Amino acid sequence: MNTTENQDAAAKYLRALDRELRNVPQARREAVVADLAEHIDEARERGRSDAQIIASLGPVEAIAADVQLDFADGAAEVERRSKLRVLGLVALAAGVLAAVVDTWIYPSSNIDEFWPDWLLSSSINYDVNTRWGAGLMLVFLLPGIMVAAGSLVKSGAARIYCTAAALIVTALPFVIGFNLGIFFLPLIVAAWMIAGISHRRQEPAQGRKFVAQRIVAGLVAGAPAAALFAGLVTGTVGTGVLGVTVMVVLGLAAAGAMMGLRAAYWVLTACGALLLVTAVFDMGMLVLGLWVAGTIYFFVGLAGLLRPAPKG
Repeated sequence: MNTTENQDAAAKYLRALDRELRNVPQARREAVVADLAEHIDEARERGRSDAQIIASLGPVEAIAADVQLDFADGAAEVERRSKLRVLGLVALAAGVLAAVVDTWIYPSSNIDEFWPDWLLSSSINYDVNTRWGAGLMLVFLLPGIMVAAGSLVKSGAARIYCTAAALIVTALPFVIGFNLGIFFLPLIVAAWMIAGISHRRQEPAQGRKFVAQRIVAGLVAGAPAAALFAGLVTGTVGTGVLGVTVMVVLGLAAAGAMMGLRAAYWVLTACGALLLVTAVFDMGMLVLGLWVAGTIYFFVGLAGLLRPAPKG
């Protein structure tokens, strides 16, 4: 009778633990309960009673709390590594884009005449293209490769490496000139995002922390929409169907971003990418404005997409 009562007590203990772990995925929960049941069986074989075993294990709440903490830390690390992989790909793409523009497109566009005198002029001799060919592009690819590599570093030196890479690419416009260095702006932003995530051991708590992000995203999308609307109302801006469409899309994106809707951040990211592509294929006098605006839209949208998913 005593043995049966002991076994009942152990079974109740395991059932209570299973209930406490209800928010943990089923596979993980079953593994924890099975491991504990095996531990109880081994302790029985050594001659210990179930009451002694249960007393040594402690309250199920304490065990469940440890398991949930370990699971949360593991999930946060997986999410962090996923974000770094995304940003690493973005950094590599941004580095390739900057290399292509600075090595081939920019030198052939004669855009230097559009740059103000107070901006540093590039010290690169464009004639080297004819001597070095694609080899010169490899030199311009190095910053992107360097930043992207930081997303793969897993050792304790990751934070130091990523910060150093971000500082180096930020210095590029001052070294090679702003009319070449400006095209590394997306890479610079990606580098600092990677550095920020590499320094962050744990995601901040959900809730109010995203209020500022939503406000910024709303303003980024809403300001141009409001300006277009004001121009249409006052008659100072004449625009056709395209302009009205842009105004409506940005207005909806602003409202969606303020509410934290992921679709709105996808729109902002797509608008940013479109502006960057437009700047590459139409390097006129507005190239600088398009490039900066595209960078802002793209990374504001990307930041919203990379934020932690709501816990439900």
